[in-house]
Amino acid sequence: MDGEQNLAKAVIWQAIKDASRHSQSYDTKSARNFLCAVNSLWEDSLIYWCDVAGIIPDHIIYMSRKKWRQDLL
Repeated sequence: MDGEQNLAKAVIWQAIKDASRHSQSYDTKSARNFLCAVNSLWEDSLIYWCDVAGIIPDHIIYMSRKKWRQDLL
């Protein structure tokens, strides 16, 4: 595993931690929007980081939308 892949995994992991907080902070909302790919900008960003990390984004998007759908945008 190289440095870029480690960084990408860390970005995704931090987003999961931020999204899991019980708050309505900007970081929490942004993390949920990112993980749920609520629009093309968030989706492109998530796909990029998942590609670098070697992760298939579909599962992340599906599980995130299932968990945080009511909290988006």
